[in-house]
Amino acid sequence: MPSQSMMLAASQLSIICRALGLPDETQQQHNSPLDIPDVRLVAIDLEKYCKENSPVTAIGVSILQTSDVQFHVPGSDGANFINAIKAYNLRPRETGHKFNKFAYFEDKPESFQFGVDEWFAMKEARQILKTVLEHDGDTILIFHGGKNDIQDIKEKLGYDVAAADKLVTIVDTQRMARQYGPCYMCNNIGLTKLTNILGINGIISHNAGNDAVATMVDALLLAIAWSRQQNPPITELPELLENTDTALQLTLERGTVSVSDSCALSTSSPESDTPPTSHSALSFVNDLVNALMERPYSESPVFGSFTHCTGCDDYDHLAAECPYWRTLALECKRCHGNEHITKLCMVKDYKLADKIKFHDSLLGPLGAREYFLR
Repeated sequence: MPSQSMMLAASQLSIICRALGLPDETQQQHNSPLDIPDVRLVAIDLEKYCKENSPVTAIGVSILQTSDVQFHVPGSDGANFINAIKAYNLRPRETGHKFNKFAYFEDKPESFQFGVDEWFAMKEARQILKTVLEHDGDTILIFHGGKNDIQDIKEKLGYDVAAADKLVTIVDTQRMARQYGPCYMCNNIGLTKLTNILGINGIISHNAGNDAVATMVDALLLAIAWSRQQNPPITELPELLENTDTALQLTLERGTVSVSDSCALSTSSPESDTPPTSHSALSFVNDLVNALMERPYSESPVFGSFTHCTGCDDYDHLAAECPYWRTLALECKRCHGNEHITKLCMVKDYKLADKIKFHDSLLGPLGAREYFLR
């Protein structure tokens, strides 16, 4: 692994290239494809509730451990890198039920596409982040427009990511996009726009886990494209080409996509006799991400538990399975609803209950609650 001083002196795209063993602007491939260093790339995204002192409502984490990359080669358009990503959507039990709903955006806390939500106690947040970032090898932390997230992690979650043990550096995909890409003139390009430009659509935004995956994939694709721009096309050792094909097939083997003999991605169904349709590189990448969504999820939680009811606050089931909600045994004294207990109500002030009661006569009970819970 290059020294920390070398990494810090390099551009942000060069840092990712060096971590992945790809050639950078120095025309050097810093590591053999058979000897990618053991580096951990971690992308983090926070969701916050825009009221009540803006508490953190979700922590999205995606991890790429380079030692997990199959056959230690990137594969076509980074297929092996993308397949090695692990993703988590972590929701605090105290605040994970809160979500923003505005005219210009709406949080999607229940729409994690790359796994199952894990619930944890807020006091455990610091140790979780410490576990993610501090390990035996070097770590590179990735954000998208992460200045506020870095500050919030320190002030609201009690962990200073900049001081993490063996942290090489922090990179930002907004800065990477300014250095290379069709959006290089955009100073503060949004995550969804950048992801779409790179050929990926279908990721539901404003979900911390999804946004963390998008940030990781964007960083990989920007680094690969920039490396190719700086150097001749990335080549892999001839004796590994067959293994690369195999790794690509393993990534996409679930039947939604398939790989042709030429390694160009095509779509087909296991039951269909229709010839596959060739795809462009952008479609290829999009299908890779779709395949990542369809991987089997872990049967065991890593950082917390898979269950927490946002209706009754029990930890042994989810809200959709709440026995109290089904029997209409829940009662909220703030909004007079029966979907949750008072503790988990998003109406800030008890006095609003009187306003809701008044508006019930004008808008109906559901309309009034919808109005005040926005």
